[in-house]
Amino acid sequence: MPTRSKSPPASLQRSSEVARLVELREVTLHSVNAELLAPPQVAPSGQVNLNAKIGRKFSFSFDEKLDALLVRMEFVVRGWVTTANAPETEGRETIKLTCAFHLTYQATQPGLLAHLPHREDAFRAFADLNATTNVWPYFREMVQSTTVRMGIPPMILPLFRAVQQRPPQGHPSLPQKKAKQLAR
Repeated sequence: MPTRSKSPPASLQRSSEVARLVELREVTLHSVNAELLAPPQVAPSGQVNLNAKIGRKFSFSFDEKLDALLVRMEFVVRGWVTTANAPETEGRETIKLTCAFHLTYQATQPGLLAHLPHREDAFRAFADLNATTNVWPYFREMVQSTTVRMGIPPMILPLFRAVQQRPPQGHPSLPQKKAKQLAR
């Protein structure tokens, strides 16, 4: 039987190497677009559920002059409303939100990032894990306030979980499909 290493995965180790050397200096909303694709179908009871699929991608660069890691984080949210009368598979896409944030991470001491071993891999792991964790509250707020302004039920996104956790024995958990969407 293979033994499991007690050390964290390589991507977590690489991300930690960068996290120890930087401070988040700036988060800016670079772009946002919200479209109401179809009017939400509200049941006579008035009870609706807003479901979503979330996509995320990122890019990064190192600015030698600023001694800073620059991360661009893009999100796409596709949402649809379901009611008690319409199962989830019958819900029409109701909204599409896209947004991009720019994050600036400044080195705590000059030159530390420039000489980091495996710099590209470390920056990629950091952007994937830390930058997503750092920007997620801004993203959640933008989605919630935007959906309310669009006249549809507020879309409250779940917390971002950097590691997949198993619920305690006997604890109710999200349905499998929802859990997969949140893990992306």
